[in-house]
Amino acid sequence: MAEKKRGRFFTFIIGGITGAIGGLLFAPKAGQETREDIKKRADELIEQGKEAYDTQRERVTEAVEAGRGAAADKVEDIRDKIEETRQKLQSQMEAAKEKASSGMETAKDKASQTANKIKSKEKK
Repeated sequence: MAEKKRGRFFTFIIGGITGAIGGLLFAPKAGQETREDIKKRADELIEQGKEAYDTQRERVTEAVEAGRGAAADKVEDIRDKIEETRQKLQSQMEAAKEKASSGMETAKDKASQTANKIKSKEKK
């Protein structure tokens, strides 16, 4: 789409230059006046081109800066979410570790009780 706009812009400029030159060449003026008019008009068009370039350059620079700012914000959001997820996983791991440890203690106690029951039956 940008290519299409740029093509239209250049077509407009070329058309303007062609029209200006044609108008000056067919005007009933002396050669020196015509050359001066062509030079003056060319200078005006060059100045307009420079202004258009500067304006577009500013717009692009602003867009790039806005994009950088948005990207930095997104990176920060992603970092925050990663940290949040890491903390959640760490808490879940701690909870699972405690539960497993508790389960091991319960299993150890039951095994010990069963062993004691077996020992007491053997003694009888």
